[in-house]
Amino acid sequence: QVMPREQLIAMQEEADRVFIKPELVDYIVTLIAATRKHPLLDRGASPRATLAVTSMAKAMAYLNGRDYVVPEDVQTVYCETVAHRLLLSPEAEVRGKTAEGILKEILEGTTAPTLR
Repeated sequence: QVMPREQLIAMQEEADRVFIKPELVDYIVTLIAATRKHPLLDRGASPRATLAVTSMAKAMAYLNGRDYVVPEDVQTVYCETVAHRLLLSPEAEVRGKTAEGILKEILEGTTAPTLR
């Protein structure tokens, strides 16, 4: 046992309380929506992926000792949280594309908000 159950639950609750600005939620929504519009994806991420990325970004901020999310938290968890939710088109497979590669392209092509 790595830690007592109660400690794990307390950490999860603390991570849930991490603050995320509306601009970052919009950024996450934009990143997820881009998967549904991508020509090499037959199935993009569902709206539930937005919730998953938000939760993971909060957890990343918490693990980094912050009580607020920054764009880098979103960027760190985006590919790993979303990749398994996608269905590549046959063309993507023929071209040797991967879900992770497409998600990295989406990240690079989407401007992160500047927080004040």
